[in-house]
Amino acid sequence: MAQSFAALWLSRAALVAAVVFAYCAWKILVIDRRGTANHIAFVFNIVFMLWAAAASFWYSAPDASQALRLYRAFSWTWCLFPALILHFTMRVADCKVLGGPWRLPFIVALYLPSALLSLALPDGLLAQPVYRGGYWMLAVHHNIIYYLFVIHYFVYVLVSVLLAFFVRSKTKNKRVRKRLALLGGSYLAGGLLGFITDTLFLFLGVDFPNMAIIWIVILSIGMLVAMYRYGFLSIMPVREALAALESMAGFVIYLDDTGKIIWANASALKALGTSSIEQARKMDYSSFLSPEITERARTNPDILGDQRGIRASLGPENIPVSLRVHPVAGDGTGGFVLTAIDLRPEYARAHTERRLADAGLMLDEFISRSLDGIVIIDPEGCVVRWNDPMISITGIRAEEAVGTPYWDLQASVELDSSKDVGQMRRTLQEVVDGHQTDMTHRIVEREICRRDGARRIIQRDAFTIPMADKTGIAMIVRDMTDDRRRAEENIGRIRKLDHAQKMEAVGTLSGGIAHDFNNTLAGIIGAVSLIKQEIESGSCREIKDMDKELDIIERSANRAAS
Repeated sequence: MAQSFAALWLSRAALVAAVVFAYCAWKILVIDRRGTANHIAFVFNIVFMLWAAAASFWYSAPDASQALRLYRAFSWTWCLFPALILHFTMRVADCKVLGGPWRLPFIVALYLPSALLSLALPDGLLAQPVYRGGYWMLAVHHNIIYYLFVIHYFVYVLVSVLLAFFVRSKTKNKRVRKRLALLGGSYLAGGLLGFITDTLFLFLGVDFPNMAIIWIVILSIGMLVAMYRYGFLSIMPVREALAALESMAGFVIYLDDTGKIIWANASALKALGTSSIEQARKMDYSSFLSPEITERARTNPDILGDQRGIRASLGPENIPVSLRVHPVAGDGTGGFVLTAIDLRPEYARAHTERRLADAGLMLDEFISRSLDGIVIIDPEGCVVRWNDPMISITGIRAEEAVGTPYWDLQASVELDSSKDVGQMRRTLQEVVDGHQTDMTHRIVEREICRRDGARRIIQRDAFTIPMADKTGIAMIVRDMTDDRRRAEENIGRIRKLDHAQKMEAVGTLSGGIAHDFNNTLAGIIGAVSLIKQEIESGSCREIKDMDKELDIIERSANRAAS
C-alpha cells in the first residue's frame, strides 16, 4: 500500500516528538542523576519516546494486521504514563505519603491499575484498525475495559493537574510557583487535547488522527522551559555556578525567597550538622543562625547585606563567622546566597594565608602586565621586582637586577657626569629610615644611558611601602624618549611654519612699499619730463613758470621720505 501524504506527515511529526522526548530525558538525567523526581521524569519521557517511535510506524503500516501488532506491542505505554505523571507530580509537590511507612504500599497501589490495564488492553480492547484518511486509525471495543481505561486516564491526569495547582496556591516561593504553573498548564493542555482526539473523537466516530503522543510534547516542552528558566529538577539553576560554589572553602548556602535552603556546599552542610542536601532542605535560616541575628534579619533585612560582614554564629556548634547575604534576582523569583567566613583561630589563620597568597599573585600579575617600568626595593636596598618594561628601558635583565643593590644598577645607567654611588646609597638609606628626601613625592626627569649605549629620557616617581618593621621603596619609571622626540618634532614643525608665515608677511609688506615708491618716482619723473619739454620749447622763460612742476616734485619727494 502506497504511503499517503497524511501518513507521511503524521509519521514525521511522531519522529520529531520522539526526538524531543529523548532530549528531555537526557537533560533531566544530566541535571541531577540522584534526584528521585528526575528518575521518574526520565522514565516517563523514555516511555513517551517509545510511544512516539512506534506511532511513526503504525500511521504508515502496509496493512491492518501489522498496524494492529504495533498497537498491541506498545499499548502498555498508554496505561503506564498516567501513573508516572501522578507519581512525578506527587514527588515534586513533596507529598508526605511518599516518605512515610506507607510509601511502598502506596506506590504499588498507584501502579497496579496500570499493570492490569496493560495486560487487558491488547486482546480485550483493541480491534482491527481502520484505514481512513490515508492512515491507520485505532479501533476499540466499547466494553468495560474501555471505560476503565478512560476513567484511569482521566482521573490520574486530572488529579495531577489539580495537585500541581493546589501546591502552587499554597507555596510562597515564587520560583516554585512558576515551576508548578508551567507544569500544571502543560498537563492540562496536553492531557485535554489527547483526551479529545484519542478518546472523545474515537468514541464519537469522528474521522481524526490519533495524536495524543504529539500533544504530550507540550508537557516535555513545558518541562524544558521550567528547567532552563527556573532551575526545575536541578540542584541549582546554573550548573556552572554550582561547581564554582562547591569549590569554595568557606560556607555557602543558597536560600529561596522564603528563607528555606535550596543548596549548600560541603563545608556548610558540615557546619549545619547535616549529612545530605535533602536534610538541609528541610531547614530555613532561623534553624542555623543565632536568635539575635534572626531577629535582626526580620526587623532589618538590609543589615545582612553589609559589605563588611557581621559577626554571627552558625549551626549547632555556634561556629563564629563573618556573615554576608547577597540577593539573587531573576524572573521575579528572588532568593539569597549566604556566604560566611570561619573565624575560628585555626581557620582564620589559613584564610589569611590564602588571602596573602592571592594578593601576592595579583601583585605579580599587575607588575608583569604594567606598561611602565616598576621596581620594588627591600629595606636593605636590594631589588626584589624588576619587570619587562624596566628591561626595555635600561637593558638590564631581571636575573641580573633581582638581588642587586639598586644604587649599583642606577650607577650603571647614569651618565658619567652623574655617577656618585655613595650619594645614591645615602639617599636611599634616608628614605628607608623614614626621612623625607627629594627622591620621593615628586616626579624626576633625567637622561640615562642604556647598556647598549642608547640614551633614554625617563620620568621616575618613587614612594615608600610600609612593612612590618621597616620600609621598602617602589618606583614607577616611564620612558619619555619617544614622547620627547615627537614633542621636539612638533615644535620644529611649528617653528618652520612660523618662519614661513613671517617671510610671507615680509614679502607682502615689501611688495606694497615698492608699489608705493614706484608711484612716487613716477610723479617726480613726470614732473621733470614736463620741465624739460617746456625749456626746449621756449615756453618756460622764468622760474615761476615751473612752480607747478616743482610743487609736484616736492610733494612726491616728501611722500617717499615718509
